[in-house]
Amino acid sequence: MRQAATVRIPRLYTFVILIAVLFSVVNIIVLYYGKNAIIAIQAIDAWVGVILLALIGSMLIGMYIAYRLIALRAFTPFEREMMEMRVEVAEIRRSIEGVQARLDSVVAPAGGSAASATPPGKDERELLSQLRRSEERLRNAESMLQAKEAELERARLVSAERRG
Repeated sequence: MRQAATVRIPRLYTFVILIAVLFSVVNIIVLYYGKNAIIAIQAIDAWVGVILLALIGSMLIGMYIAYRLIALRAFTPFEREMMEMRVEVAEIRRSIEGVQARLDSVVAPAGGSAASATPPGKDERELLSQLRRSEERLRNAESMLQAKEAELERARLVSAERRG
């Protein structure tokens, strides 16, 4: 079972919110206690500037997030390699099953069991050696797949640590 991701608010986001709250408090104090019209106009101008900068910043952040979502929709080269390796492992398994089926049909006669079969001939020895080679290839492919999966998991953990 996968562990739930913990949500941590970034420090920069917290800092920006604190600055905005401080700016709001100072403007409210200035507008309430400052009876000067110039101070009120400057406060309003400052709010208009902050709103414009916030809109521009939110658009830029939105564009960045949309780009990251679209860019990450495709598989990375590493993930593509992993999927190709899975296909290769499946092909090797099918090959082994075919060799085993052919071997069973050759070694075990139609009405008998494998124990009462005749000793393997040249074709049977070829099938057995092909089966052994295929099994070895399957073991190698599975071990490579496990290594790649472990590498992918390590990369995800490192990525998560960098983000968090």
